[in-house]
Amino acid sequence: MAPRTIVFAGISVLFIGCAQTGSYAPTPVTATYRLDNFSRPHLQVVVRDLRGERSNSMELISAIQSQISNALAEKTSGHNRYTLTVDVIEHRSFFTLGNWNASTRLK
Repeated sequence: MAPRTIVFAGISVLFIGCAQTGSYAPTPVTATYRLDNFSRPHLQVVVRDLRGERSNSMELISAIQSQISNALAEKTSGHNRYTLTVDVIEHRSFFTLGNWNASTRLK
């Protein structure tokens, strides 16, 4: 084989090997939580993003408020109004051996 052919074959294998991609769609959270001591009409959920870098802040706040609201009971007993304040301290995503993971610290 000519040296030019060997070099071309080597470069072709390198580009073909680097061009492989894959996609991954995460499965939704299946855990359910229930806060029976609070009802949805009597609890205001306030989420504050206290992170230094606030990328996708509104999406994160909306997701946390939605999770908490879905965990509240529908009953409307009592007349008191409460405010639940949740502070987002840290939210990060990281990749480990074929899986995307996320970690959120709340206060």
